[in-house]
Amino acid sequence: MPSSNTGIISPAAETACAGSDQPTETRMSLVLRPAKLVVDGRELLCLLREVNGSTLKIGLFHPVRPGPVEFELPDGLRLPAILEPHDHGTATLTLNESFHPAMLRKDWSGHACRQVRLNVRFEALLHARETSAPLVIHNISQKGARVDCGVWLRIGEPIRIEARNLPSLHAWVRWRKHPHYGLAFDQTFRLDEIALLCAPQKVRSVLQDC
Repeated sequence: MPSSNTGIISPAAETACAGSDQPTETRMSLVLRPAKLVVDGRELLCLLREVNGSTLKIGLFHPVRPGPVEFELPDGLRLPAILEPHDHGTATLTLNESFHPAMLRKDWSGHACRQVRLNVRFEALLHARETSAPLVIHNISQKGARVDCGVWLRIGEPIRIEARNLPSLHAWVRWRKHPHYGLAFDQTFRLDEIALLCAPQKVRSVLQDC
């Protein structure tokens, strides 16, 4: 599995790609930053490792076929790309000419601890104040999730969530706009754990048997 360490793109890499009227030197920059791929409409976690102009080297947490995918920037913009998998869980992404490394700094430079959230839909069961009720998880990250629940919950209230293919989750309510709630987990997931939980079932079965 790729390392879960994170970093930022060096200013030198941004400067090297800033000019569009004159040729500039292309520089390789190690970033080690969680990111998202969109493959056949499903969001998958990856690890951005190197940037070389419009070519990115990424770490993969599960098998991905070669061909067209989308790469999501920190601001949510999705760019078409061509993915070429390599050995040892790495791949090359080739983006179009409109991309340059400065676009990656837009949000990450001021949010070093920003968590990548994967959009999902998990039906679950909420346990709170000796009450159980249905709950739907709409997105999830290493540290929290956004859920919908018909039960009114208090800010700071501890809860427990049970869902198929997920471990028992202990969390507390960070924000609310009923029926929408933001949760913070008591225990932080590793990147590879989140990647496995959100992988398609057929991929998850293969990885769990390894």
